[in-house]
Amino acid sequence: MYSMTMFSVLYLLSTLLSEVIGGGVFPLRMPQVSPTRNEVYLCTGVDIGQDNRFWITGFNPKMIPGTVHHMAVAGCSERPPATDHNVWNCGANGNPVLEPQYPSFVTCADGDQFTSTLFLWSRNGVPYMLPPNIGFPVGGDTKYQYLVLQVHYINIE
Repeated sequence: MYSMTMFSVLYLLSTLLSEVIGGGVFPLRMPQVSPTRNEVYLCTGVDIGQDNRFWITGFNPKMIPGTVHHMAVAGCSERPPATDHNVWNCGANGNPVLEPQYPSFVTCADGDQFTSTLFLWSRNGVPYMLPPNIGFPVGGDTKYQYLVLQVHYINIE
């Protein structure tokens, strides 16, 4: 049951973040992780880049109920930590339960002055779409060149 639950949670996270380029969907997903402890906060990052500007117009979280407490998407101006699997412990202000196979860092890079939470989903939350013609700009000439997904795993059993 444990392996199947975690696989399903991670597989279904693939449609978390939407962007407009002809109405497309950009998957922001946690790489295949298997937390071994409850209450772990894990982060993964993606480089949006300066070549194109994108507009985030909605968020559609997917997970197995009861395994994830919350998910957050942060916009970062500095490159997030580089790790072997693009995953790191990023928990609760120095009081986290650490997953031993991953290093520990802050959500975005140390000293990133432009870190902002763009979306926060909590248990029993619903997908969120912004009103028509409204969006968060990322990439291109914006201050957000990177996105970081933080997932708080509350129950791994």
